[in-house]
Amino acid sequence: MKKLCSLILASLLLIAALAPAAATAAPQWGVVGKYTGGVYTYSLINSGKEVRIEHSAKAKGALTVPDKIAGKPVTQIGEGAFTTCAVTSVKLPASVKIIAAHAFDMCTSLKSVTLPAGLTNIGAYAFFACMALTAVSIPAKATGIGACAFAYCSALSKVTLPEGLSAIPASCFEGCESLKSLALPSSVKTIAALAFAGSGQLASLTLSRNITTIAADAFSQCGKLKSLTINVTIGVGQNYTLPNYAAVKAAAWKVVNSAILKKTSATAYQVVKAGKVTFYVTDSAARKLTVNVTVKPAPTKLVLNKSVTLGVGEKFSTSVTLTPSNAQSTRKYSSSNTKVATVDSAGKITAKAAGKAKITVKSYNGKTAAITVTVKKAPAKVTLNKASLTLAKGKTAVLTASVPSGYASCAQTWTTSNSKIAAVSGGKITAKAKGTCTVTVKTFNGKAATCKITVK
Repeated sequence: MKKLCSLILASLLLIAALAPAAATAAPQWGVVGKYTGGVYTYSLINSGKEVRIEHSAKAKGALTVPDKIAGKPVTQIGEGAFTTCAVTSVKLPASVKIIAAHAFDMCTSLKSVTLPAGLTNIGAYAFFACMALTAVSIPAKATGIGACAFAYCSALSKVTLPEGLSAIPASCFEGCESLKSLALPSSVKTIAALAFAGSGQLASLTLSRNITTIAADAFSQCGKLKSLTINVTIGVGQNYTLPNYAAVKAAAWKVVNSAILKKTSATAYQVVKAGKVTFYVTDSAARKLTVNVTVKPAPTKLVLNKSVTLGVGEKFSTSVTLTPSNAQSTRKYSSSNTKVATVDSAGKITAKAAGKAKITVKSYNGKTAAITVTVKKAPAKVTLNKASLTLAKGKTAVLTASVPSGYASCAQTWTTSNSKIAAVSGGKITAKAKGTCTVTVKTFNGKAATCKITVK
């Protein structure tokens, strides 16, 4: 892969030197229009409902890609669309979901790029050899990244990767000579061949606790990267398998405090008691990989909120109490009726339709607890028990908010127009100083009611 990347880099440099503008494959549609940042050749895709930009030989300087062309949203930047263009900055619209292979490769003057929150895919070689690019923040939804996507971005020094990314692709950051440190999200399980090869300034790399596979040459020619550390937390009775680091043999791993472990295979263990254990191994480049495992007690009991009533569309985060309090918290959630209420991996409930559902949480060792969720219609209005209230300085009073029967809003947000005159917390009013102000309560869906507060 390294030889291939280098060969492509050399070839593209030669082409750029010999030709005024690099050629790209002919687009499916030959429709040309003038828009912000240059002249685009584009295709109509998705039954003519969306636009993919195919080519823009004249793009240069600060490029702002339009959100629409011919009245259609721009959702894709096509393969090789801006290859070798003299752009210095790129701002993509919120509508863009895909950046195809080679889209911006060899844009050697490109210093900055703004990627939209809705971006899902960055193709292979998309920003290959953008040698002036200094930073990139990859959005949360962009979990599909191709090989060599940022290879040979020699000025790239700051990279933010999204949670949900499962792998660092082959040669993704190869030749990123200015990259000194990087934190991998916990979702990353694989570091592919030559992922960071030739990134000679890389001295600090925070590895994901879920890493399972590291290619033998993933860190080739990373001379300043002397050590790698993985920190893992699991519970008694859980299993842990050491990452497959292809640069070393399984038998080369050493272990400290093996008494709390039960070995089940060459690199797999079951922990039998709480404590700490350390594994370490050294590769041929004298680089030490250390895995620190903290083992917590298994939970003996889970306690969850007993019940909650929500309005349709409302969200609610459950609260789980573990016994013992320092027990390992690995758990899964499920709903008895997803048409009424759903729950995500973090325990956040979303009310979907009127009815009842039971949300169950289950620990890794089989302990369970449940919460009953009642869903009613979202409120059309909210009222307070008083429209006005007079208090002496230092006195308190409680306002009560209500919604019509058959409606619900678990969340109530209370605010005051002047906290120096009267403070509010959960409906409790505290008079602070002489004057008047307004206290407002809002439901989860924005319905509001007010009370005039006079402090004497």
